[in-house]
Amino acid sequence: MTNTLATFTPKFELSTQITGWQPDSTIPYQAFDANDYTTQIDGEAAEYTDAGMIFAALQTMDGANSAQMVVTSMDFGTPAKAQGMVAVQVASANENGETLTPIPNWPQATVTALGTKVSITVYAAFGQYYFELALSGSGYGSQAAGCSATACADISLFLTELQTLAQ
Repeated sequence: MTNTLATFTPKFELSTQITGWQPDSTIPYQAFDANDYTTQIDGEAAEYTDAGMIFAALQTMDGANSAQMVVTSMDFGTPAKAQGMVAVQVASANENGETLTPIPNWPQATVTALGTKVSITVYAAFGQYYFELALSGSGYGSQAAGCSATACADISLFLTELQTLAQ
């Protein structure tokens, strides 16, 4: 399906679909075309736009105990380009020496544990859509064997919802 910014914008806006999580009231949901995205993130969007990103949306969700999930949703137009972006991110993480582990029951998603930071980033693609989930907060520290049970459970909630919305 071909999207326009008008059809893409509401597609991945999360409200209360994810149990225990609410949109951050201080950071509004935003959607951009490739040109606007480049402007919004000070020109740092080249790795995405050069790989074929057409549209992007950003949303911050708040959970319990000061947890935050920043959800970046992107339309790459084709499944091959979306999967290609996952491959680019995985290669970059490997080059940077980050720990890469799969998420149980999500073979199409890859977790990078960012060293000693209390943060986990997930890269996934469903069809023509690419997603980055950045989970941070108390109790979400990276572990040598992957994400903690709590972190994996929360990530799975988001991946389930995004996979549904991507159809």
